[in-house]
Order: sequence, then structure tokens, then C-alpha cells
Amino acid sequence: PLSEQVGLLGSVRLDNHSAAGSIISPRGSVRYQPTANLTMRLMAGRGFKGQALFDEHHLSVDGVYRWRNNTEFGFERSTTLNYDISYSFMLGETAGIDANFNAYWTAIDGKGIPQPDSLAAGTLFMVNSSRPTRLTGMELQIRPNIGEHLSGSVGLALIRYAMQDAAGSYQQLPLAPRANLDASVMYEDHEQGITAEAWGSWIGAQLLPSNPSNLAESP
Repeated sequence: PLSEQVGLLGSVRLDNHSAAGSIISPRGSVRYQPTANLTMRLMAGRGFKGQALFDEHHLSVDGVYRWRNNTEFGFERSTTLNYDISYSFMLGETAGIDANFNAYWTAIDGKGIPQPDSLAAGTLFMVNSSRPTRLTGMELQIRPNIGEHLSGSVGLALIRYAMQDAAGSYQQLPLAPRANLDASVMYEDHEQGITAEAWGSWIGAQLLPSNPSNLAESP
């Protein structure tokens, strides 16, 4: 803590993978809390992702493509800048709302993609792309509490996950939705030992990779 309102947080993570090598991931944030019910954070950090079998490629699971492992596949490396603000307030004497807004920008190097020539021959062989990838988005979540028993949440996420093409413009990646909507409602009675929850989610349409049905977009 630098003061009652301002605090700093820092960390560093070291990972070693037998195939992909070693990677260091530093992270840090600045927190500002001007009042007890309002908190803001500005965060920055590095991250990584290794090759995952069948990750995001359902067609290999269904037998449309053969899978061939790439022993030289390296980490996908990311740099993220994130802003987060949380605010809590009361509605009358028995109801309250917790609200959170989050916006982020992520640059990804070495994004894993199918090697085009192998894919054309029916084999899924993942390689690290030399083209930059960007993941940007914002999320808003509202969590109401009504009395002693009822609570819930509503969350909306807007996402853009795009890779640079040969012309230098960014195009949306397949199997990446542009929007998600989640909602839930919960009833709790501690004296009776009862907890009941109903929830649902809606995932926006996604571009699809090449497929036997010749579909360009999911429902």
C-alpha cells in the first residue's frame, strides 16, 4: 500500500516446458480506491499458451482431419493491458447491486494456426503464425441482491479476436464469438439448508473454419 487509497501489486512467474522451453511472465497492477464502495485497477502483464491437442479444432475429433503433432511448436506469447472498475450501492434498505466493468487489450505473438498446405492435404499440423493477433473486449457484470434470500447476475461481453492478414488488416478468427450474454438467479435459505440456482448463457455467432457442410457461420 502507498496510501489508504492507492496500492501496488507485482508478481513474476517462471515456467519451464520440456518441448517449448522456459518463459518468464511478469505482472503488475495499480489499485485506486477513492471510497469504500468504489475500486479501480489498471493492470498489465505477460502470459503464454502451449499447444493443446484438438484445441479449438473439433473437425480433428470428428475424423475429418488427421492430427500430426508439431514437436517444434513454441509458446503463444501475450501482453495484456486491463482496466477494471467495481462499484457497489444500495437500493433502499434491503436491496443492493455490485457492478463491475472490465476492458482489455491483448497482443498475441506466435498464435497457433493450422499449416495451410497440410490442412489442404487433410492433416491438422499446428504452427506458430508470424502475423500478429489482437484480442480486445469489454465486459459488464451486474450482481443484484434482494433481501436475505434472492441474488443474481447479468453479464455481457463484447469481444474482437482477430489476426492480421496479408494486406495488413485484422480479420476475425474462426470459432471466436463477438458477444456473450450470461444470467443467473439464486435463492438461498440458510435456516432450511436450501440453495437453488437457475442460469443460462447465449453465445453469439462465430465464423467457422472449412467444414464439410460448407457453413460460413454458426447459429
